[in-house]
Amino acid sequence: MTLSTKSNFYHCKNLIAAYEVDVQFSDVSGMEHLDMLMTRSEIAQYEPHFLSDEERLRLLNADNLLRQQAHLFYQSIQEIADLASWRRDESVPTTHWWWYLERMASSRKLSIGLKRQLIANIWHKMKQPNY
Repeated sequence: MTLSTKSNFYHCKNLIAAYEVDVQFSDVSGMEHLDMLMTRSEIAQYEPHFLSDEERLRLLNADNLLRQQAHLFYQSIQEIADLASWRRDESVPTTHWWWYLERMASSRKLSIGLKRQLIANIWHKMKQPNY
């Protein structure tokens, strides 16, 4: 392993560790969340070359946490910046799904709305005399 490769390897490990911490705190400022998205984009540059299986699993778990709380991250960012403008200004590729928090947030709202409607329909049927 060359010095440059070793340096990239350790830098990537540090980025993953920072990202894992970042996704655990949805209640910090929108600027910190923007920084988190930039960190995730930097990790993406290393993904195909420097991640071990364990690191890929850690990244997957952190990504899942980000998806679950996308609406909270998006709310914080929305208070200080326009995410679409940031994507444009930073030339974010569409493959960097983490920059599209508003889409994940609205799909979560839709999912919750559908679940509520389903529960209401079941409840209504259960209250009917022939049930």
